[in-house]
Amino acid sequence: MKRRRGRTLEELMSDLFLLLYLIVDAYKRGKAIREETRLQKLVFLVEREMLAKKVKAFDYNFIRLTFGPYSDELRRDVILLLECNLIYDDPSRGLIPTKKGLKLIERMKDFINKYYEVIKIIHRVNEKYADMPLEKLLEHVYSLKRPLKGPKVTIKK
Repeated sequence: MKRRRGRTLEELMSDLFLLLYLIVDAYKRGKAIREETRLQKLVFLVEREMLAKKVKAFDYNFIRLTFGPYSDELRRDVILLLECNLIYDDPSRGLIPTKKGLKLIERMKDFINKYYEVIKIIHRVNEKYADMPLEKLLEHVYSLKRPLKGPKVTIKK
């Protein structure tokens, strides 16, 4: 099996912006993301839908773990957003965008408009899954068929 190369700077910047956008969008919908597992699954679902529509945006590499698809790159990007003071982690409310994070999203309106197909996918996934009970979200993700190469078995298997 060939190992995937690291992300380019362009892919990293795109991932960081879209991740921030996903967190801001969920927050604005009153669905702040409280658990890392939930964030991992939301990004996985967005990336999966993008792949199905042949739209390239997120560039995370997910591996199979006990709690389903997981990306260490995604975990590191969350830490980077925290360190850059674009989001903060409130123990009782979840990932919350800072004023700086909200301002950055506002300044990127042209980018958002240009890539609206990608943004619509984020909106759909957040609307449908961001406040779904975590157990139900995990059941849904586990029931999906593997999206790429290999046998078409469920992710759980």
